[in-house]
Amino acid sequence: MAGAGLSSVGCVPFLRRVREVDTRPPLIPHLLTPRDALREAARQIALARLPEFDRDLGEASDQAIQLVSATPVRLFLEKWQHSSPSSASLGRPA
Repeated sequence: MAGAGLSSVGCVPFLRRVREVDTRPPLIPHLLTPRDALREAARQIALARLPEFDRDLGEASDQAIQLVSATPVRLFLEKWQHSSPSSASLGRPA
């Protein structure tokens, strides 16, 4: 009894292909979102202030949703993009 028109021979190669894992690197590298790139920069410049960065980002995101406006996120980005790597004063204009 072969089933509902499917032969077991036809299914085996398909199942084998599904189990194969492609280990090659992607042709197009994964790019960070602007948010991820800014967080990575903040981490490298002022690791100690990363919790503050995350808190500010969360607040800006919540306000943007409540206000249906990008202004809170724009203000967040302006605050955190002004940094001085030598003084690690992220969020404080140099």
